[in-house]
Amino acid sequence: MIKAIKSGSDNLVFIGDAEGKKVYRMESEKTKIWGADIDIVMYGFYKDRLEDMQIHFRSSGNFAKLKEKLFQLCGPGRQPNPFVETYHWYGKEFSMLLTYNRSTEKGVLGYTFLPIYRERHEDRKLEMVNSWLQLLGETERAVITLRFGFGGKDALTVESTGECLGLTPEGVREIEAKAVGKLRKVSQKKETDLAA
Repeated sequence: MIKAIKSGSDNLVFIGDAEGKKVYRMESEKTKIWGADIDIVMYGFYKDRLEDMQIHFRSSGNFAKLKEKLFQLCGPGRQPNPFVETYHWYGKEFSMLLTYNRSTEKGVLGYTFLPIYRERHEDRKLEMVNSWLQLLGETERAVITLRFGFGGKDALTVESTGECLGLTPEGVREIEAKAVGKLRKVSQKKETDLAA
């Protein structure tokens, strides 16, 4: 998808990576959508597939044009706070957001393709789990992987894990408890680091 857009347009400029996706912006003279003037269009790609798009605009007049058209096409949307100009639309495979800040006179119309969004977040969770598993010893990692079913396999019982690794059920329980304790400490340290 990126290659097709790159070859089809000299106006797509790479901005950087954000949470595992590549972000581009569209360089253009003047863009209009439904009569509203658009400042910038940004695209987020994950594994060369479009995950999301953000359309940035200014002024209450442009917001009113976009809001009117979206309400006409999609219904009134969900407005979580009646005092804030933010509207949400949800479907099985997409979500849309229209928001406008009256004090800055800036707004965004955003679209997210949910299957790719979910895939990226699942991949990030798996990467995190794998990085934590690398902190364990070989036997601890094997026990945790088998007991919790990491790697796309079903979780095994203590007895089945013991049979696979040549350990007694009590040995599996002890190793599992020690490994879970280590992982809990890593998790707590990460939470503390994030809070600091």
